[in-house]
Amino acid sequence: MICGIEFRIIKKNVYYCMGIIGKSFHPKRNMEKVCIEVNNQVLWMNSFLKIGGELFLMNSAKRAGITYMKDIVHDDGRFLSLDEIHNRNGDCFTQMQYNSLISGIPKTWKNCLKLSKLSSKRS
Repeated sequence: MICGIEFRIIKKNVYYCMGIIGKSFHPKRNMEKVCIEVNNQVLWMNSFLKIGGELFLMNSAKRAGITYMKDIVHDDGRFLSLDEIHNRNGDCFTQMQYNSLISGIPKTWKNCLKLSKLSSKRS
């Protein structure tokens, strides 16, 4: 397990990353690709992202141009703060909506973002 992400060996040097998006890859060479796929996930009405077990849509955020994970994440894998989102996109979230959104993101995706943060520090 790396940063809470479980890898299962399929064949020599090829792993299946459990709980992110179901992709086979070599972790050292392809983690960046998996994290890019996580960053390209749509936030709204996505079956992987749920608040209270329900799919959700925040129209004000969607209208402000927040559609994908990458719209709320720094290049180094950290989530934008509410103030940073407001500076970029206007007042599209309340604090409660922001907290709900972040808590609705699967833990495996958050771990992938942390892992990409660690690998960007090493580069």
